Amino acid sequence: MGFKDHVANDIKNIYTNIFEHAELTRVRYNMKRGKKIPVIFDHDGQVERDRPGGAYRDNAADVFVSDLVVYIAVSDLNTRPRRETNIEIKDETYRIVRADDEDGIYKIWLLMFDD
Repeated sequence: MGFKDHVANDIKNIYTNIFEHAELTRVRYNMKRGKKIPVIFDHDGQVERDRPGGAYRDNAADVFVSDLVVYIAVSDLNTRPRRETNIEIKDETYRIVRADDEDGIYKIWLLMFDD
């Protein structure tokens, strides 16, 4: 068993394990019906965005932005997430700002606009 096999096993058995780290959550992205998959929520993802002059700054008046970073196993999502598309997580719709494949886990930066 090689290193990549160990990483794949760790993603499945530890990182996205709903009894250890992830939450079983309804997600809908590019499909007619949502499905429940393990999702890891990172509510501290806004730290990167809040840097002065950061790439994701919002200066519009009367618009409040809720930031969220989620991690989803590549094997659990039906397609690679793309920038500037919507994804539904639980009962909320978010806009994908950025999505990276980090060795079998998608790290997805999300924005939700509230009035």
